[in-house]
Amino acid sequence: KWIRDNVNENMNVLEVACGAGGMLYHLQNDGFNHLTGYDYSPGAIEAAQDINRTISGHIHFYIDNAYKPERKEKYDVIIWVNGMYHLENFSLDDFFEEHITMLNENGYMLFDMVDSKYNDIPNNQFRTDCWYKDWEKIPTEYKLRLSEDEVVYVAQKYNAKLIAVYEINELVPRKAYVFKI
Repeated sequence: KWIRDNVNENMNVLEVACGAGGMLYHLQNDGFNHLTGYDYSPGAIEAAQDINRTISGHIHFYIDNAYKPERKEKYDVIIWVNGMYHLENFSLDDFFEEHITMLNENGYMLFDMVDSKYNDIPNNQFRTDCWYKDWEKIPTEYKLRLSEDEVVYVAQKYNAKLIAVYEINELVPRKAYVFKI
């Protein structure tokens, strides 16, 4: 919603770890014209490209790695939702470090983060689909968890200004952040 209300449809938008492109299709349907997504999975990108052709879309997809993206084109908006907190050995600093150079001046970074309040929930150290299985306890899929203060602290190191925060109150508490660079 924030994107629809605050971003010009002609701005260049990148979605990191876009999967098959679901969010980008919604933005295209909302009238956005310059959409790009990348994912490390060739299968996800192939599916995204197939869907894009089927719907006569105008979204550009490519394969790249969020840890160290090779392409460094410039964008006005960079989005990453439901992703970075799943990665092994990845930090919010890594995200800013690798992607801030891909952002145009006065650009926006939007992402969500599992809130550190999740640490207080029983069984948080296990995958959510294992919580009620006494015989199977697989380590959690939510590797990175930060408080709002921690997120803001990291972002400020990169001269990012907090524009908005949205709480996502679900089983796994998250917050969505909008920063302007």
